[in-house]
Amino acid sequence: MRPIRIFVSSPSDVRDERQLVQAILKRIQTRLKDSVRLDVLLWEQSYYEATVPVQDALPRAADYDIVLLILWSTLGSAPATDPDTGKVYPSGTRFEIADAVRGRNGHRPDLVVCRCVRPVAFAADLSPDELARAKSRYDEVRAFFGHEASTLGIASVNEFTTPSSFGEKIEPTLERMIRERVGEVRRAEGAAAAPVEPYKGLRVMGSDDRAYFFGRSRATYQVVEALQRQERHGRPFVLVFGRSGIGKSSFVRAGVVPNIVEGGSIHGVDAWRVALFEPSDSTSDLLGGLAAAICDDDALPSIANEPGGAEGLAELLRTAPERAIARIAEAIGALGSAAPRAQGSAAARLMLIVDPFEEVFTRHSTDEEVRRFARALRLLCESRLVWVVGTVRIDFYARCTEYEDIRVLEEGDGHYNLPPLSASELRAIVVEPAAQAGLVFEHAPDGTSLADELVNAALAHTDPLPLLAFALQQLYDRRKTDAKHPTLTFEAYRSLGGLRGLLTKRADEARNTAFDRMKGDNESAWNDLFARLVTVGKEGQRVRLYARPADIQSQDTTILLNELINARLIIVDKDDQGEAVVTIAHETMLHEWQSLASWIEHRQAMLRHLRLLTEAAEHWTRGGNRHDDLTLHGSRL
Repeated sequence: MRPIRIFVSSPSDVRDERQLVQAILKRIQTRLKDSVRLDVLLWEQSYYEATVPVQDALPRAADYDIVLLILWSTLGSAPATDPDTGKVYPSGTRFEIADAVRGRNGHRPDLVVCRCVRPVAFAADLSPDELARAKSRYDEVRAFFGHEASTLGIASVNEFTTPSSFGEKIEPTLERMIRERVGEVRRAEGAAAAPVEPYKGLRVMGSDDRAYFFGRSRATYQVVEALQRQERHGRPFVLVFGRSGIGKSSFVRAGVVPNIVEGGSIHGVDAWRVALFEPSDSTSDLLGGLAAAICDDDALPSIANEPGGAEGLAELLRTAPERAIARIAEAIGALGSAAPRAQGSAAARLMLIVDPFEEVFTRHSTDEEVRRFARALRLLCESRLVWVVGTVRIDFYARCTEYEDIRVLEEGDGHYNLPPLSASELRAIVVEPAAQAGLVFEHAPDGTSLADELVNAALAHTDPLPLLAFALQQLYDRRKTDAKHPTLTFEAYRSLGGLRGLLTKRADEARNTAFDRMKGDNESAWNDLFARLVTVGKEGQRVRLYARPADIQSQDTTILLNELINARLIIVDKDDQGEAVVTIAHETMLHEWQSLASWIEHRQAMLRHLRLLTEAAEHWTRGGNRHDDLTLHGSRL
């Protein structure tokens, strides 16, 4: 496949934006994988013959597929000559604009014009002549956008004030244009796009799903900037909090983390590894689970191969945390030494995701365990080699602030309240993945699109994202494939019962199918399964649990479990020992599936007692089966 060529035209006064474009295009290339190669021209990345002016040595903007123009305080100063007409332009930027607008040889590139509108501050040490020239160059920019741009046919200018606001707008724009070009190239070369499933339902989206993660560009850039500010204060830590069902986990795993680790967003860091710590996946205590996550193949597997391995690291975290941090720092340093760099050693960092953070409190941990875990997180962050992003439900956020080490990490910009999705963000979640996968939404006779119907239904719901995500996945499963393009239809949407009743309808269908197959008592199987998968917190919060299918002995319970797995309402995962575990696909089911919500409501006391008994049994086991631990005393009493 031929490459897609991108020409970045801008003077040197927007260096931050140019670096951000490099990071954005690197992320897009990563998301597109082998489907395309991006050839990007930035003038500072090339060497030029000493006897030829730089501008004359540059390739022609008109020969590229996409030209991105970024302007702020100057149009440039080095003149350039049009090789076709001999016309001399006052600057290379002016010629590149004219060349892109005019095109040549029957080809004209797509042109994106961006203008920084933040105030220009002239350096105080400029001489009067230098100041006059700087002001004159800025006046030229204002005059260009005031009149000349429109005469050239530039009808749309994207304005921004900060690199962050520039990035959140330009990234989806460039990706959409590039993907359209990929489609054109594929059609020209007769290549068929590989089938993909663009909607992930209730499942948490991860880095592998980043190509289909939309709707959170602004929030992503805000959290990345917050992490950078936190790092400058010696504690790269941000805790993302918000309501259940607002999309915190997918936002961090498919949005924030890939933005940082895949795109070169953090200047000076060349190599990243990622550790994902899901507290309920841990078969040990919190520090044992943290150590296992750090030793994972995607993080620092070299530690696992050392004497003592992950358990040795866990023991150091418990007894000598400073030594554990030194061991982690050594492993990260080795990554930097191995990473390629033009000059000297590269800088490496570990990104640690703690998701969901509330499981630190709900997985039967003692208060002392939580304090030691918080201390370890603080030491990791203060090493500045480990960056930490966590997610926590808002109803558990106050628990985090009870621990001094977490309060210290949160100082400044160490917390971020993920806002509800706007109408435009919801629309992006609906239509953009479909566009990437070549799907279309059916239109009613009155012109209403099914996409509009879904967005309007979502806006009428308090917590729409899980229901919308599940609906889109179900619509995709029922898509019409005999048309020119696979189509999501109104008929399928109506058969699902609309957005509000969808989850209950589908869950009841799966439950009833399981009940029809059972040989014993339906209620016993239901109680057996959900007593393993649900608990109630101290303040009445409903919480998902993980269970091992291997521990289920009832055939009827297994039938119910498998039907709910097939309906994508229960998901299969692995704990830190590689053993299969299952959990409810999303917490919204604890409230939206009426059968389950009612069952929890009428059994809260039983679920609390069961949680306390489980905690006591685990405490007794971890304590070496001591006789004294059979009696409740102290805080446990």
